[in-house]
Amino acid sequence: MRGRWPNPGNDPDCPESTRSRVTAVGYNARIRIPGNAIVSHTTKSISRPSIAVSAWLALGDALVFIVFAVVGRATHEMPLGAAPVETILSVIAPFAAPWFAIAMPARALYIDVKASVRRSLLRAGVILLCAGTIGLVIRAALLQRPIAVAFALVTLGVNGALLLAWRMALALLLRRNERAR
Repeated sequence: MRGRWPNPGNDPDCPESTRSRVTAVGYNARIRIPGNAIVSHTTKSISRPSIAVSAWLALGDALVFIVFAVVGRATHEMPLGAAPVETILSVIAPFAAPWFAIAMPARALYIDVKASVRRSLLRAGVILLCAGTIGLVIRAALLQRPIAVAFALVTLGVNGALLLAWRMALALLLRRNERAR
């Protein structure tokens, strides 16, 4: 089979004296050849998303949307009204819904500190531009008014900066913890 180590140890036609023993240790494959020689080969690790990291990313991303909405309404002196939770949810929903709908299948709710943090952040930035644009269109449709260019630039810019700053901080923390192991 292509991409796999041969394992004569599992071959019933191979005489016992010439069989090798293959063991996997983490992502390292070790082959024990008769006569006590060991051949090691480090395979490329396949990173698996951590549920905890994904949960922290989702929570932090949601908080970024909430902070942006609260600060935006406060900056424009717009009260939250009698139902502040509903008000904030109605403000963030057009932006958060497309973000999470695109981010989950596109693996943006995962930071691979072993491979490339830069790639993870770039992926999140591209997805934010797509999801943010969709969010602007949804918001315009819900409010039945055109998209103001200044609002679009501020929304995408500030939301993007907050989102990527939060993710960078988490990535640096994860990388530091990974190196400490």
